[in-house]
Amino acid sequence: MPTHMDSQLQQLKNMNQMVIQVLSAVAPTHKADIEKAVASQTILSPEQAKDWHLVETITDQLIPPGTSFIAVNTDVEPNKETKYEVVTPTISVVSPAFSAARE
Repeated sequence: MPTHMDSQLQQLKNMNQMVIQVLSAVAPTHKADIEKAVASQTILSPEQAKDWHLVETITDQLIPPGTSFIAVNTDVEPNKETKYEVVTPTISVVSPAFSAARE
């Protein structure tokens, strides 16, 4: 009889197989390379992710200036007034030296 740990291990294997199937459908990389990357828990660089067709563009600007966020609280009790607040984020600029050090 399988143990709880056996069940969780099988679930993890199934999830890895799903990831491999999805990556195989979009990435021009050979399935064996994808299986190896998943098994070794490889973290792709931005350039690798682009080569694998997982991202379209690489940018150093995550959030464009002037972007507004609306926070919505889903833990509101019925018949209570819901307040919405528009938040404008502060964008920090990373120095070119820091960007070069990451590469």
